[in-house]
Amino acid sequence: MSNYSVYNNSGKIVRSISAPPNMLGLQPLSLGESIINAKANLETDYIPNPANPVVTPRPANPTTLDKTTVTADGVDKAIASGVPLNSVITLTDSTGSITTGTATTSSIDLIFDIAGTYTIRVELFPYLDFEATINAT
Repeated sequence: MSNYSVYNNSGKIVRSISAPPNMLGLQPLSLGESIINAKANLETDYIPNPANPVVTPRPANPTTLDKTTVTADGVDKAIASGVPLNSVITLTDSTGSITTGTATTSSIDLIFDIAGTYTIRVELFPYLDFEATINAT
């Protein structure tokens, strides 16, 4: 048995396969998918150059958060900086309610007027996902 990884045109690892080499041709591939003879972690690895495939760790997300506790007064704010443009931003509150948007600037002000615990998630491949919890008191 050998370990293989299936990746798409963007270099995202989409699944792992453990199979004998003579059975590799039986693996179904979707349009734009390729196979590399290497074990990869779907969450933390990628192929930066699909034309010359090498499994590589995904880069850290450059997003930072200046503070994780704010006053829920509609004025105090936490600032997410270094947000890659076009990132998908997801904000979840303690009830599970979700707000999603796309980053059009690299700095996002997070202002809360209702006390609670909020989770911000910033996603943009190939970066690792950024996630932080903000307590609004």
